[in-house]
Amino acid sequence: MPARTAWVFISLLLFTAAVEADTILQVSGPNNFFAEAENEPGSASLGVVSWNQAIGYDGVSISFQGTGISSPAAGTAYLMTSMGPGTTIADQIATTPFSELPGQSSTISLFSGLDLPAGSYYLMIFADLGSQLEWDAADYPDAATTLGQGVSLAFPPADGEVLGGLTPYAPYPPATDFLVGFQDDLLVDVASAPEPGTLSMLVVCGLMGLIVRRLGRHFPAEFSQNKLPSRMYRPTIYTDRCPSGS
Repeated sequence: MPARTAWVFISLLLFTAAVEADTILQVSGPNNFFAEAENEPGSASLGVVSWNQAIGYDGVSISFQGTGISSPAAGTAYLMTSMGPGTTIADQIATTPFSELPGQSSTISLFSGLDLPAGSYYLMIFADLGSQLEWDAADYPDAATTLGQGVSLAFPPADGEVLGGLTPYAPYPPATDFLVGFQDDLLVDVASAPEPGTLSMLVVCGLMGLIVRRLGRHFPAEFSQNKLPSRMYRPTIYTDRCPSGS
């Protein structure tokens, strides 16, 4: 393989490895089931996916697969380190509102750029008042669960639960108590991507390698021996001698 081609190939390998995200928790499979989060008088339910991390991850993004049942269909997502009674805003990592299109399943991006140290995390989905949300799922045993390094499933058990009760959400929704729960394999993607600075550094290093290699092909061989090329002009040396007769 020519040297130049080899440099290009190595640089592409470095860049590909850098941009590939590390999976923390991913549940995939056929969309043949769903769990419902609703917020209506006399009935409230929420969706939860939880996991433990023995190590920290940076640049974390989180998304899930879902659709709207009601129109409009909107809700709020919380990423927490605790859930249920006694949970406060001090346990909150991030929160964001979102909306879903009725009848059309899609990937809903919730968070990005999060730095998550080792610990337990709860992704909680709540419906706005009057809304019904569908969180797509793969019915057991069709779901495929992928866990990253140092990651295990937490309580609520397995990949996801819908927690339902007859009481409305708590004033601070993540503190909501629940009466019953049932397990589903909710489709979710939690991944860690390298920071932009890391990508930039790898790209620059790859380009510099290409430039150095290319320039080396055009420089005289004497440069590799730490000598001036024989065809280069020698510098003119001036002295302080005065012309004769001065």
